[in-house]
Amino acid sequence: MLAKLRLFNPSPYARSGHVTIDWREICDHPPTNPKSLVVRDQAERRLPCQYDPVFPGRAKLSFTLADALPAVGPDGYDYACPLASATVESGTAGEWREPASPRPEAFKVDKEGKLHGVKLRNGLVEIYVNLTAAPWEPRRCWFSGAATSIVLTRGQKHHELLDTNPWEHAAEKRILHLDRLWLPCPAWSWGDRHHISLFDSPYEVFEVSAGPVRGSVTLASSPFEYPYTELGGKEVQKLTCRLFRVLSLYREANHVIEELFVRGSRDGDLEGEEAFDLTFAAHYFSYLRMNGGLRISRFEGIPDWFAITSGRLAVARKFHCYGFATDVHTGHVAHPSPNYPRGDEAENTVSWELLPAKSAKCLHLFSFCHVEDWPWPEEGDFFASEAALAKEARREGESRAGTAWYEHIYEPLKATLLCKEQR
Repeated sequence: MLAKLRLFNPSPYARSGHVTIDWREICDHPPTNPKSLVVRDQAERRLPCQYDPVFPGRAKLSFTLADALPAVGPDGYDYACPLASATVESGTAGEWREPASPRPEAFKVDKEGKLHGVKLRNGLVEIYVNLTAAPWEPRRCWFSGAATSIVLTRGQKHHELLDTNPWEHAAEKRILHLDRLWLPCPAWSWGDRHHISLFDSPYEVFEVSAGPVRGSVTLASSPFEYPYTELGGKEVQKLTCRLFRVLSLYREANHVIEELFVRGSRDGDLEGEEAFDLTFAAHYFSYLRMNGGLRISRFEGIPDWFAITSGRLAVARKFHCYGFATDVHTGHVAHPSPNYPRGDEAENTVSWELLPAKSAKCLHLFSFCHVEDWPWPEEGDFFASEAALAKEARREGESRAGTAWYEHIYEPLKATLLCKEQR
């Protein structure tokens, strides 16, 4: 046995799903053979699990629970009294049943022999993320790091989330577009923050992994410099830095978890002992062409999540919904996004900024609200009925985004180390 874990459900209701823990809590070094790792629950059942390298010092172990963890009740829970336990072993003994749902995948996408993007999919969602600035035309060079296609599957039908018009391509559509960063300057500096543009510089694929629990890809931005001066000094020093984005799509999930951090070092070795994390503020931009315009739902007292829904029914009688959540606060959600150069399309844009942090965990939720899921009024004015359904869809989008924030960002299922192998 490598380690024994305590499992916690921090919610007042029973929950099942996936658990992810930092590998460094279990062991100080990577496993010799990651495919030989075995996780068992307290009933000795082998659970689907996988080891993801992610980045040196940030590897993850993920596994899927066989049963729901019971509710903890209204009085909360005590870390000294876990609801369940699991063991991590090295070996191949014991069978486990592959779930019926498709395995999550993460892979690189080449075009004409050149790496252009990465794709994540799990049978419910398929996400394509551009790595280059100009994937189609050299003059349109602002798509680096943006997801330009989000396809959702329901039954045998596949629908694009970012555009409600299937007959005319929206060339600007994109989401997950982290287009720029700000790094705060020292208090004695002339400026208050250092600006870095990311939309026109290519990304590199640092790591790709997939297994029975999730598909994950680590993207690294192009290197950039951070100039600064020492206190009382005049000579300008420089750090070589990169933004790292870890995108993970879990099995049977309709959302992507994104982890952000910026590494910097004086010698340019971002994996070495001299490298360290920097405080940063990230800025997101999105272009969503939704029928009836974008309806933004954000509550000022809860700045950790917001939702966007379409104002009218789209093709196939559905409303489009997007939700964003984070473990750091968001600033103002701007709609339309300021300074967007195409004024006639500005209503399709939205942008927001994360408040400064050394790391951020974000969630991007993709879904449709289908009319057949609600009772349609048999009589009355169609447009009045559609307006009522739009309000219901907006409330449903808010509920989904808030629930996703609570269950996957604020209070995810937790695992902590109880004991580990003594060497």
